[in-house]
Amino acid sequence: NRCGFCQSSCPVYRATGVETSAARGHNAHVRSIIEEQKELVAELRDPIFDCLLCRACTANCFPAVETDRIMVAAREAYVQKYGQPQLQRYIFRELLPNRSAMDRAVKLAFLGKRIGISKLAEFPGYFGWFGKQISRAGRMTDGLPHKFLRQTIKNGSHPEIKWGTDAAYFLGCGFNYALPGVGLATLQCLNALGLSVHVLDNLCCGLPPYSHGDVEAALILARKNIDLMVGLESRWIVTECASCSSFLKKYAELMADEPQYLQKVADLQDKIVDLNELIQAREGFRGKEASQGRPVMTVSYHDPCHLSRYQGIVRQPREILASIPGVELIEMDEADWCCGGAGVYTVLHPQRADNILERKMDNFSRTGAKFLVTSCPACMAQLRYGMKKHRIDARVVHLSEVLKTGLNSEEERC
Repeated sequence: NRCGFCQSSCPVYRATGVETSAARGHNAHVRSIIEEQKELVAELRDPIFDCLLCRACTANCFPAVETDRIMVAAREAYVQKYGQPQLQRYIFRELLPNRSAMDRAVKLAFLGKRIGISKLAEFPGYFGWFGKQISRAGRMTDGLPHKFLRQTIKNGSHPEIKWGTDAAYFLGCGFNYALPGVGLATLQCLNALGLSVHVLDNLCCGLPPYSHGDVEAALILARKNIDLMVGLESRWIVTECASCSSFLKKYAELMADEPQYLQKVADLQDKIVDLNELIQAREGFRGKEASQGRPVMTVSYHDPCHLSRYQGIVRQPREILASIPGVELIEMDEADWCCGGAGVYTVLHPQRADNILERKMDNFSRTGAKFLVTSCPACMAQLRYGMKKHRIDARVVHLSEVLKTGLNSEEERC
C-alpha cells in the first residue's frame, strides 16, 4: 500500500526525518532493484544498513511487511557483491567460530581500553574512521570485568551454584565477556527455581553476522551450536539474553535449505526458552516476604526489541517484577521503542543512535525511578551510556539481577 504508517513508529525516521530511513523508503529501494529499475550500487550501503531491524514498522503495518527480513536479504546481496570490511569479516569468520581466539582478542581489546588506546583513537589521523568507532566503543564499556564468566565458573567450580543437568545455560557473548555478574545472577535464579544447571560450551548464536548480511557466517555458528545442543539430557536450554533466545528460535528458518539440520532443529525447539518463559513455566518467581518499612526499589522497564517484537514476550517480565517484594514498577512512555543500541548500531551510526537514545532517556527521567531494567546486553550498554551522558542518577540492571534481590537478605536487597 505504501501508506507510510511505519514512519511514525520508526525510531530512525523520527530522529532524521529522512524518507529513506523509514521502512517505506527501505522497501522502495529493494523493490526497485528486484524490478530492475535500478542497480544495487555501492551508494546504497547507507540506506540498506541504517535500519535498526527493530520491527517497529512491522508492528504498525496493516499487511505486516517484515522489513527486517527484507533488509537482511538486501544486506546479504550487498555483501556478496561488494564484500564487507576486512576486520568485520575476520571477527565473523575467524573469531566467533573459535572461542579461544575470541577470548584472546577480547582480552587484548580490554587491555587496550585500560591503557587508553580508545582515547588515543579520538585524535585525528591515528585510525581514520575506524578510530571513531574504537573511541565510541571505548566510551560505552566503562567498568570492564577482570574475568569472563566462563573463567569464574570454570569446571563447575563456583560454590554458590547447584550444578546438574536440569537446565542447560546458553551463555551469550555480552554476558560472558562484559557483564559476567548478570550471568552469575541468572544461574542463581535458575537454582532458585529448583533447577540444577550446567553451562553449554556454545559459540555466539550467530545474530551479529546475520544482522550485517553475512548469512554464511551465521550458518557456520548455528551448525556448530545445533550439533552441540542435540541430544542433551536437559529439559530446558535457557538464556537471559533477548537477542540469543530470539535467534536460537530462528534456527529453523535459517536452516530451511539444509535438510540434514531441519530435524535436529525440530528436536530442539521445545527446549529453547528465554528466562522469562522458563519462570512462567515453573509457575512464576516468588520472592521472600517484604519486611515492613523496607525502602521500595523503584524500577522502570525497557522492552528489548528481540524480546517484545521478535518473541512476543511483553507481559512476563512485568509480572515477574511485580512479584518481587519491595519492587515498585513505574511504566515509562514508549517502553517498547528501540534505545538505539541494536548490537553495534550505536558504534556504526553514533549520531543517529544518540538522537534515539535521548528520547529514551527523557521518557525514563519522567518516571523518577532509580533503576531501569532490561534483558539485552546491547541495550544495557547503550542505556548505561545514556545515563552517564545525560547525568541521570539511576542504574541500568538486568532482570536477573533484580530477581536475585528476591533471594538475598533484606540488607543486600536495599
